[in-house]
Amino acid sequence: MKPRKPCKGPLCPGLTSTKYCDRHAHLEQQDKARWDARRGSAKERGYGGSWSAARLMHLRNSPLCYDCGRPATLVHHIVPISEGGPRLDMDGLMSLCVGCHGKRHGNDARAKG
Repeated sequence: MKPRKPCKGPLCPGLTSTKYCDRHAHLEQQDKARWDARRGSAKERGYGGSWSAARLMHLRNSPLCYDCGRPATLVHHIVPISEGGPRLDMDGLMSLCVGCHGKRHGNDARAKG
């Protein structure tokens, strides 16, 4: 079991195993809404129906994480779309579990030590 850490709520003395304590849990939704407003909807970023179909097909064909072999739940663009990578080319995708996807993007807590 992970040690509890201070709540991110303003001046809150509470401890939690997540970002916010129960009293400030509503702030998580506000954080998510602000983030979504900045980056746009999934459809606005190019992840509409075509992507959903390609993603499901890729996961059916490659159900295990490319890095660790556990069941994959995410499909990763090998060359980022922002760098000119193909959006729907099956050869430009790889199946990853959440942990390995986070490591590749540098946002996995275990990878940071």
